[in-house]
Amino acid sequence: MIRRTMTLELKRMKDVSVRSLSRQMSAMTLRDYQEDCLTSVHNAISRGVRRPAVVLATGGGKTVVFSHLIPQLEPYTETQGSKTLVLAHKQELVYQAASKIASVNPNLKVAIDMHNMKPTEDADVIVGSVPTLVRMSRLEKYDPAEFKTIILDECHHATAKSWAKILNYFSADHKQSPIHVIGFTATMERADGSSLGKLFDEIVYERGLIEMVQNKELVDVKFSTLDVAVDFSKVKTRLNDFDTKSLSDAMNQDEINYSMAGSYLRLSHEFNFKSTLIFCVDIAHCKTLCGVLQSQGINAQYVTGDTVKHERVSILEDFKQGKIQVLCNVLVFTEGTDIPNIDSLFLARPTKSRPLLVQMIGRGLRLHEGKSHCHIVDVAGTRSIGIQSVPTLFGVPDSMKGSPRNYEKTQDEDEDELDTRLMSKEEIKEQQRIKQEEALKKKLLIEESRREAMNVAFSTIDGFSLLLQKDIRGFQSDKNIHHAFNSSKLFWIRLEYDVWGIAFPPMSDKFFTVRRLYVSEQKYFSLVVNTFTSREHKMAAGHKVANYSSETEIMRDANLQAVLTRAEVLVSQHTSKYTNTSIKSNRDKPRHATSKQVKFVKAKVVTKAKQLYSNWSSEMDTKLDTELNAFTQYRMSDLIFAIKYSKNSLWFRWELQKLLGYPDKEKRLIDKISKKDENDVDIGFNQESPKRIQTTSAQ
Repeated sequence: MIRRTMTLELKRMKDVSVRSLSRQMSAMTLRDYQEDCLTSVHNAISRGVRRPAVVLATGGGKTVVFSHLIPQLEPYTETQGSKTLVLAHKQELVYQAASKIASVNPNLKVAIDMHNMKPTEDADVIVGSVPTLVRMSRLEKYDPAEFKTIILDECHHATAKSWAKILNYFSADHKQSPIHVIGFTATMERADGSSLGKLFDEIVYERGLIEMVQNKELVDVKFSTLDVAVDFSKVKTRLNDFDTKSLSDAMNQDEINYSMAGSYLRLSHEFNFKSTLIFCVDIAHCKTLCGVLQSQGINAQYVTGDTVKHERVSILEDFKQGKIQVLCNVLVFTEGTDIPNIDSLFLARPTKSRPLLVQMIGRGLRLHEGKSHCHIVDVAGTRSIGIQSVPTLFGVPDSMKGSPRNYEKTQDEDEDELDTRLMSKEEIKEQQRIKQEEALKKKLLIEESRREAMNVAFSTIDGFSLLLQKDIRGFQSDKNIHHAFNSSKLFWIRLEYDVWGIAFPPMSDKFFTVRRLYVSEQKYFSLVVNTFTSREHKMAAGHKVANYSSETEIMRDANLQAVLTRAEVLVSQHTSKYTNTSIKSNRDKPRHATSKQVKFVKAKVVTKAKQLYSNWSSEMDTKLDTELNAFTQYRMSDLIFAIKYSKNSLWFRWELQKLLGYPDKEKRLIDKISKKDENDVDIGFNQESPKRIQTTSAQ
């Protein structure tokens, strides 16, 4: 008995020693920036920040960091428990977090709360699935007093009602939370513009994708763009991104699928692809594309949300071991998936969501033996929305958020126009023969188009640095800037030389601006939500107040296209309920301006005109009245918006010039110039002539 007791004691001491050694080894594996991250979290907590957020690029080791952080955090009070709850929204993230926490902390009991898996009462750390815990019957089993910390994995999702319900249950949804609330993500921004500042007090540490690539903590990229034509004209926007059904219709085309197969064969041969991950739109697109790849002799498989668990695990393991060359998926591997052998990605799922794009690209950037870079292939210009996620806790004001839209499911029905009941047997046979000939011709044409599609052209850029420089150079010229605004789905008007704007119906007090900024000789474009000053406020201040105030900067980027795309997404949230005059497609059926609009604008125009035109007369007044009554409602709305912004705005001055001709000052300048050699005189006025303005909205 004594011998048995001694043996158990020795075993216990051995286990303690092993656990201690394991902790030391785990601590030693932390990279310098991960240690800095932990220090930043502790410093923030010591300053009184109860809800800090951490931003680490995909592959930066978020799970490793919070696994080390868990035992280091102390409860706020002596009566508080020492348990930790880790929240994740996907099954893969739950398993991954539980496994890593257990390996880093072998002395802690780690449990999972998901589906049929339930934690025991003595668990130190519980990794919970948000869809499971949001059910009150599951949530009520927790005693908030037993917990010291809640960790939110991929915390940019946490603005959802399900997450909010869980945080509210623990009284952890406010600045004075009685327990630590710590968020971890690679993309601290929301495609829908929602403010993450409601959940977190401060971003206490950030290490972005570009910085990690430069420090060789992630691999660099080669970036190829396929020259394929995708028709986005019928693709709707839903919930801040492309509508899945209409996007699938646009992408799941023979020509595009065979173009991807051909480009894969060429690029794979040239750059020696070994493990390629392809992001598809939906299950139909995924299966079809995978079939096309297989038809060309490519060893490809697919995984979707419908793939059974054991089959998914088997396919993923074969892919990791190199037994499968290409793996197609439908947003299964966008977050939390650790497949470091991925050396190439095909972005066959266009998106308007920059966080989603960054997550997809991040799948291929993990370090791996023999891997020098990851080759990103952009199929449909997705990269134009920007590859750098800009962390922010700010967002669009609640009053400007749209509600989810419901789309009726449509089903195309093929109708045979041939009524065989009215035809003779000979006529039927003739029709059948004609149909067979047409089918054969169609098949030959399809095969020919497929062969042509296999010869798709593409261009390649070597490295993130050159990629970003290309974006920056692309919008250094005014010509490219004007083209970007004019190509936008929104109707932008130029308010100042470096400011463009759009009104935001139905809220007449809100509007967006894009402002060109110059920082250290570098151009940036800033998207800002602004609020017009109310009439009551102006009167109370004796009209000594600005016409508007800037409320929130949504994003800032050197890539103007990324900024304009974000604006399109935010405005589109309201188009299902409101007719938004900022959307170009809504202007196809022009309506005449209302008498109320005409009256308001004429009063403003006359006041300004009398200042600019010394020869103001009753004839000019009559002409003005006639011209304004011929305005469409949309043109009038733009003019009213420009007037509210400033009576000195460029758009107002240009409209005035088109209505009444050149003002006195411009006339004198033109007369002066006409007497000199125009090639030797540099003036700013003719660079923005009224004639050009009539044909372009943004200039």
